[in-house]
Amino acid sequence: MKKTFVLDTSVILYDPQCIYKFEDNVVVVPITVLEEMDRFKKDLTEIGRNARHFSRYLDEIRKRGSLTNGVEIGKKGTLIVDLFRDAEKYLPSEMSHEKNDHKILAVALKFRQEKTNTSVVFVTKDVNLRVKADALGINSVDYEPSRVSIDDLYGGIITMDVPSDVVDKFLIDKRLPIHDQELFANTYVILKDQKDPEHFATARYMSGVRELVPLKTPPQGVWGIKPRNAEQDCIMDALLDDELSLVSLVGKAGTGKTLMALACGLQKTIDDGKYQKLLVSRPIFPLGKDIGFLPGEIEEKLNPWMQPIFDNIDYIVSFSAGERPQKRQNRRAWQELINQVLAGTQLSSLSGSPSQIGRIAGMFG
Repeated sequence: MKKTFVLDTSVILYDPQCIYKFEDNVVVVPITVLEEMDRFKKDLTEIGRNARHFSRYLDEIRKRGSLTNGVEIGKKGTLIVDLFRDAEKYLPSEMSHEKNDHKILAVALKFRQEKTNTSVVFVTKDVNLRVKADALGINSVDYEPSRVSIDDLYGGIITMDVPSDVVDKFLIDKRLPIHDQELFANTYVILKDQKDPEHFATARYMSGVRELVPLKTPPQGVWGIKPRNAEQDCIMDALLDDELSLVSLVGKAGTGKTLMALACGLQKTIDDGKYQKLLVSRPIFPLGKDIGFLPGEIEEKLNPWMQPIFDNIDYIVSFSAGERPQKRQNRRAWQELINQVLAGTQLSSLSGSPSQIGRIAGMFG
């Protein structure tokens, strides 16, 4: 039996292609949703982009027929733009009839009453709206077709339980052919003794020769920062490899992602001379007014968002001063040197030649 899905504005702003994700069912977009979309079209964020994309999709669909009567889309599904506005006809008197959310709920109530031979589902990402729908007896669900668990992502590091002699052979030969398992290029492998978990070796898979090779992480670490576990050992090896143009780190707060990226970036910029400048950026999600409303020049505007970076730099300098006393006796002078090569910017403002600028971008926690 076909279902009728009534969409809330939040769903479309989350995924402008959502109307194609309901297979051969009927998708209803209340006219109130389109009116709300107009408020977001000029927004410069992803929400504004999604609003503009959806408007373009809708414009293409309307050329194939009347949206009021329904137009076939996707896998034999149907899209309807509903013009119903008489909210008070279906809503209880206790609910405001002028509120847009309630007008959208009224459309779901109307279809539930008129389409007795089909299941009507209200789809929204607004938790409070789902609660209201439930109070009205409407079947409501969250929209999450593309939600991916972090555990399902490619981690880049795997563990192989192997006999003790395999670990020893790898440590002696500095190589281990892999022919019976398909691995992605540059996958990091922790070879762990089946009987003794403390007996292990870390390796990297080279797809060209189909074998594991030892990591090239400096035993002393870089800038006073040394890996504390096998995973951090793999991370540092990747960050210091000039052949890898992009390294993506995903993990919980406090696992050393930012610290290690900064330490390796400073190593490549100041010590190795691979880059002229280290550019650190992060997306800006304002809690109040946007960054343009803050006082001062761009550096001052960015300070609140870049504070975690400054904290990590201060931590690195405190270690580095002790690691290399001949080069780093004066902490203040060393801090000034770092400031000369380190630049902070918002993620949307990245520019410059990749060969001259080392970049650290993303969410830091």
